[in-house]
Amino acid sequence: VDVYINGQLTKRQVLKGIPHQNYGNVYVAQDGGFSGDVRVRRAVAIASPGMIEDLPLRVGVMLRLATIFPSNQLPNRLWLQTVSLFYPDFVPDNEASLGFKSNYDPMFARAFVANVGANVSRGLVRQIHAWHGRGGIFSRDGQVNYTADLAKSSVPIRFIGASKDYLASQASVRKAFDAAGGEKKLTFLGKGFGIERDYGHTDVVAGRFAALDSFPLVESWLSESAARIARKD
Repeated sequence: VDVYINGQLTKRQVLKGIPHQNYGNVYVAQDGGFSGDVRVRRAVAIASPGMIEDLPLRVGVMLRLATIFPSNQLPNRLWLQTVSLFYPDFVPDNEASLGFKSNYDPMFARAFVANVGANVSRGLVRQIHAWHGRGGIFSRDGQVNYTADLAKSSVPIRFIGASKDYLASQASVRKAFDAAGGEKKLTFLGKGFGIERDYGHTDVVAGRFAALDSFPLVESWLSESAARIARKD
């Protein structure tokens, strides 16, 4: 990544991966980027929906109410800190954003919920709400269909979904997988897919069994690229 200040290159750092920040998108070489070789050799998409179609009623209602919230910032962090006080006693077995309680150590989950969240802009919530029923993930102005544009990508992507994810359902993850244009692989984690436990959403990466069930899938996919580069060089 190149860091420019006032048009001057001030720092250059080679990244081993490109993380996805919370509540937003990562853009690689946006608008053409800078001159030079900008390549993502392989990517992993975990619980990443290609559409917002089949939300549970309670999640859909909460999303709709959030679009008319009187403040420009939704106090998501305060809400999560409050939830953490009652976790796990008054939280559903499969909470929409967290996933299954049984996949967490209660002490870790309380600290995780209290500290991981950030406030969400009302504009972003409205953008997500506008995706509902359109069969894709779109830009703020609705002119760019990011799901459809996956067909233009030649980056090998491994898609990992969860058996009972309320936010990124099997159908929505498959939508993104089907749209991708390069080498790709799709894996779902859950009892119906050779795993002894079901998964919801965040527990795929933050749950106590993630190191057993999902991390090896990520490592094997990314290391395959490293092996290819080593042989080529």
